[in-house]
Amino acid sequence: MSGLKMTTQHKTIARKNERSIMNDLKKTTQRKAILAAVKKAPQGGDYVWDGKDKDDRPLTREQMLKGVETYRKYHGRPISTAKPVTAHKLDKKLFVEKRGEGHFAVRKGNSERASAVLPTQAEAIERAKEMNPGASILVERVRNTTGGKSDKWRKA
Repeated sequence: MSGLKMTTQHKTIARKNERSIMNDLKKTTQRKAILAAVKKAPQGGDYVWDGKDKDDRPLTREQMLKGVETYRKYHGRPISTAKPVTAHKLDKKLFVEKRGEGHFAVRKGNSERASAVLPTQAEAIERAKEMNPGASILVERVRNTTGGKSDKWRKA
């Protein structure tokens, strides 16, 4: 066994392992230093700048507020925008569907509750036209026809 030579591939793997171990040691050392610094925090618990390193200087209130404002500007839901809000495709449609008890419901797209419930399909279609004259109204088929089954939609 002592006569075996180490190949280039083996040497590369050994160097990578050595670097990995060194990086782990650095991380562990840094972690220990941070924990020690936290344990030595002043009685009040506030950070006191020693004046040596400008990067360690705490932010002023104005700098903090500016940072929060910048963060909100680029993350999450916008507070207000100049861009007009466009309606979703289903928001422009009204659906007339038959309910289990025999009544007909008028619903907006993606809604859980009905906007109106009427006893006949014709009344429901009229109500949908009153609610939004420009909307396309889709009616659920209530009987089987040659054109489709009852789970299809037709334009009113």
